[in-house]
Amino acid sequence: MKRIIIPFIAVLFISLNLSAQNSNDKGLERLALLANMDLFFQDGTKEGEVDLEGISQLEVLVDAGMEITVKGDNSTKLSYKYYFKGNKLAYERYFENFDPEVKRNGGEARFEVDFPNINIKNETFRVDEHRLEITLPSELLLRLRSRYSQIEVENIRLGLEVENRSGTVKARDIFQTVRIYNDYGSIVAMNIQGELFIANRSASIDVQEIIGAVQVNANYSKMNISKVDGDLDITNRSGAVNAFDINGSLTGDGPYVEYELTNIDGDVRIDNKSGKITLNSARSLRVVGDYTHVNASNITSSEGASIEGRSANVDLKNIEGNVMVTGQYLNIDLEKVKGAASISNRSGKLYINDLEKDLTFRGEYVPISARNLRGANLNIDNKSGNMDIETLAVMENVFIKSNYGNVELFMKSKFNGQVKIETKYGKLDSDFTITGEQISEYSNRRIVTGTVGNGNGTMEIITQNANVIIK
Repeated sequence: MKRIIIPFIAVLFISLNLSAQNSNDKGLERLALLANMDLFFQDGTKEGEVDLEGISQLEVLVDAGMEITVKGDNSTKLSYKYYFKGNKLAYERYFENFDPEVKRNGGEARFEVDFPNINIKNETFRVDEHRLEITLPSELLLRLRSRYSQIEVENIRLGLEVENRSGTVKARDIFQTVRIYNDYGSIVAMNIQGELFIANRSASIDVQEIIGAVQVNANYSKMNISKVDGDLDITNRSGAVNAFDINGSLTGDGPYVEYELTNIDGDVRIDNKSGKITLNSARSLRVVGDYTHVNASNITSSEGASIEGRSANVDLKNIEGNVMVTGQYLNIDLEKVKGAASISNRSGKLYINDLEKDLTFRGEYVPISARNLRGANLNIDNKSGNMDIETLAVMENVFIKSNYGNVELFMKSKFNGQVKIETKYGKLDSDFTITGEQISEYSNRRIVTGTVGNGNGTMEIITQNANVIIK
């Protein structure tokens, strides 16, 4: 292994004004004080190279925080250049002890930089520059271990694994699998042709142009992820995720995360407790979240959207398949749904515009406004809340139950079939011509039965303390 050492010492000269009385004594005192302050700065470089012919796996260990740059090339040698600038104590510890050790074992090799532990109290290490530049063969698997370092790696063709702590890690132009472990330091990964795995916490993560699946496990982090040709799996306890142009499915797990998602080619599955999900374009959507607001549009497959929540706003638009929403205190807005809608909600609001298929609702204190319903079946059981419903299709089965909310049903197509309308403490206003009409009244209850037209449909409406209008 060849090595070149180029040291340079810069000494700070300080002139002193010793014109005061007893100037010689005072001057000596001042010089002694300045010497103890260690105001001598030194810098230098060391360089060398190692033959890696026949090596397919290389481990690089650096036992100190510094700037580390690694670039792959077409050679069979590892070349390094080490730059240092700092005060005397730091120079003696780092620069003078920089002596890389190389170990081989068959097709594997280790390049290790180790510095001695120095226990000096009440002394200051000052480092202005601490940098290691490495070029090595690109046709190998690289494992790099350090701590408190700023790391950049590019052009490695057989995979990369980086372990660091409290420092930035950047990886680009890497082939095959990449694994990065880096607590409390940001991560940038670009142009990776292989699977990517990231483990981190309390940091920012930027991922772009990945051909392969991506898995990110990073609590308390902010993530920007784009142009992934594969599935994306995210675990984050609290933070934000901005992901777009994902040619695969997306899975998110974490209680306090906000998602901004665009153009997800596969399924989106998110488990969240409190946050916000904004989604534009995905194959399907499933969300489980107690207090998670959902605003999603352009769901493209027949699997549609499924939302489970406790107290939140749910806005869904342009849904190709079915919609299922379950919650307790949800404000729900559905627009342009090509499938059916099945909703269970204890208290909140429900607004629907343009539903292609059937509507099923179970709730307690939910006012309902539904327009342009094209499904032939309508099934609503609500304890309290006015209902304003407009249907376009020829209805086959209608069931509506309301205890303390008026029912207004406007049907654009004529209904034909059996009817049963029961009111208690309420009035009925209907345009129906009922054949064989029978009316029974008891205990402030009025029940009207009979046949409308000659079809096979069924309609049953039961209300209490509410009026019924059918047009």
